Amino acid sequence: MVVLLAGLWLLCGGASFEIESSTTAYTAFHSAEGRQYAALPPDAAGPRAHRDTTQVVPRDSLREYELAEIVVGTGRAERGELQLDVQRIPLADIAQQDGASIGALAPLIPAAHVQTNSRGETLIYLRGAGERQTALFFDGALLNIPWDNRVDLSLVPSTMVGRITVSTGAGSVLYGPNTSGGVINLVARELDRPSTYVEASLSAGTGALRTGQVSVLQRRPRWGWAGSISTRQLDGQTVPSQATLPFGQDGSLRTNTDLRQLSGYGRLTYNQGRWKLGLSGLLVDGAKGIAPEGHLDPSSEQVRYWRYPDWQMATLIVNGRYQVPRGFVQGVVWGSRFRQTIDQYDDAAYRTRTDRQDDEDATVGGRVTWTRTLNQGELLVAAHSLTSEHTQQERRVPSDHAAASLRYLTQLASLGAEWRYRPQPGRQWTIGLGAEGQWTPVTGDKPRQSPFQAWSGRVELEQDLNTRWTLRGAASHKARFPTLRELYGEALNRFALNPDLRPEDTWTLEAGAQYAAPTVQGRLTAFWARTQGTIDQERVTVTGDQGALEERRRRINLEGSRTVGLEAHAEWDGWRQWDVRGHATWLLPRALDAEAPRWLVERPFVMSTLTSIYRPLRGVAVRLDGSYVGRTYALDERSTLTRLPTSWIVATRLSYRYLVQTPRVLALETYLRVDNALNKERLPQLGLPAPGRTWAVGMHLTL
Repeated sequence: MVVLLAGLWLLCGGASFEIESSTTAYTAFHSAEGRQYAALPPDAAGPRAHRDTTQVVPRDSLREYELAEIVVGTGRAERGELQLDVQRIPLADIAQQDGASIGALAPLIPAAHVQTNSRGETLIYLRGAGERQTALFFDGALLNIPWDNRVDLSLVPSTMVGRITVSTGAGSVLYGPNTSGGVINLVARELDRPSTYVEASLSAGTGALRTGQVSVLQRRPRWGWAGSISTRQLDGQTVPSQATLPFGQDGSLRTNTDLRQLSGYGRLTYNQGRWKLGLSGLLVDGAKGIAPEGHLDPSSEQVRYWRYPDWQMATLIVNGRYQVPRGFVQGVVWGSRFRQTIDQYDDAAYRTRTDRQDDEDATVGGRVTWTRTLNQGELLVAAHSLTSEHTQQERRVPSDHAAASLRYLTQLASLGAEWRYRPQPGRQWTIGLGAEGQWTPVTGDKPRQSPFQAWSGRVELEQDLNTRWTLRGAASHKARFPTLRELYGEALNRFALNPDLRPEDTWTLEAGAQYAAPTVQGRLTAFWARTQGTIDQERVTVTGDQGALEERRRRINLEGSRTVGLEAHAEWDGWRQWDVRGHATWLLPRALDAEAPRWLVERPFVMSTLTSIYRPLRGVAVRLDGSYVGRTYALDERSTLTRLPTSWIVATRLSYRYLVQTPRVLALETYLRVDNALNKERLPQLGLPAPGRTWAVGMHLTL
């Protein structure tokens, strides 16, 4: 511990730990408005301040977030962290998750379902929408890999995330293409005043888990910078006691689920009068194994025995904001490179490699938004453009004979405008209209597709009934274009191509109410989504490269799908030492295929989470989380609809924080966390159970 403290002291230059003055200390506290951050003088930190302390961190800086966040909500005054159109998850809630990756933060998001698919990718579904319908942004730049319009969240670090905003349902047309299922925006941490902040953490746990991270933030009157480095290693995930894995499993750890990750983040900001500029970079280097589908017999079924020995992502982002008369112009430009290698093996021993695929993606994108204040509202106009090149090469092993390198190119563009009209206090209309398009000018060795075009639109009314109640109704239309992988990807001979694949077309209706009082907040939203041309899969028999008949999967357009649902979120802070919050979503996800109507697969009918935090003594906090996933269906190897078991998972966290308030602020927290404490089976997908009981011990040090 002494060595760690000395190292951090030297890193920040000794006396530079002093925060603004000897009379100010940043202290996190819990209030009826959710997790907030404030500057308190040391003599004001009485018993309640100590009791309510959850994390010593800089206060959330909404002013700085304007630079990096895609803000297209109502623009009206917030009531705590709950809003009907945009949900905001603050830093203190993120810190309590102890998650090293974005995938670990997903339980904080209402109506979110997380699963790891047969490719080993951790993905998020919002309100039952497909993962390719959901866009993930970081500092305003798209994190999704355009080749497949998704990214593996288990390898995206969370150490520099300061806030998460989520838009679901009838969202804004300003977000751009392929956002019919929702948008998750990750915003990096910022300081709100000249100061220096340092954070370090270490943890260890089940499966030989080892994590570590160091973050440093500093701000001066005009300049600011931040940096973070993190590492994570895992030998394997645990297996639930009730899991049935007849094939490809031997031992207490799940076969081939090891992981290694090293990541770094840096950000530089400059503020001069009307100008605000930001430059940030994210680098991730990782490798991981992919659990085989344990319900499939490899002697008769095609099973993925894959590893990712090389997974790299590098992103450079430039943000800018300029104040103009009666408004401002905000823009972001980013470039990213993504590389991965897929090794395929002949069995679950993972000793004999048979195939290798090398993928590389280079993407350049940008967005500019102009906001103009009007007499009774404002006008927003946004333009978005993206170009992405995907290069792919496959080769047989051990001959190492490489096939020709295949190159693919996709281009996306959109233009949208929204008018927010406030005819009277407490009422706002929003009307939006946009146009979107996708082009695939380069398609490897496959025939070219015709361009796709679509329109987007939204109308919304939000009305305050009084100081506590707000009502909202909205309707929208959006499209989701097929990705390059859906159009041209064969996944090492696992898929047959469908040249007639077409875009999805989604209509959404929703109505909601929000209640905000000093000790209770709540939100209830009913929604209906109708998608035409839903992209799904079927099994077909084709002639393989050697002339033999092979069974493969093929992507097809269903006649459509319909999802009806209800989403609820509530927070209660009625007792001095205890607070409770939770969210629940009920869905009826139906595929409307004329020949065989059925439920949509891998879309839970019920998703709910309940969190209780109790602080019996100063510095001590006991947290209990419960999550329930209800009826879910999947397709087995014979394309038969199979019902998956329901699950109730319990997690707990016990922590103690020692806080010293002097001219320097020092807080040391130690914690014990147990996930899936009852070691129950959760089966998001056939043959791929979620981890069993997992424990971790760790410490957070903030200065």
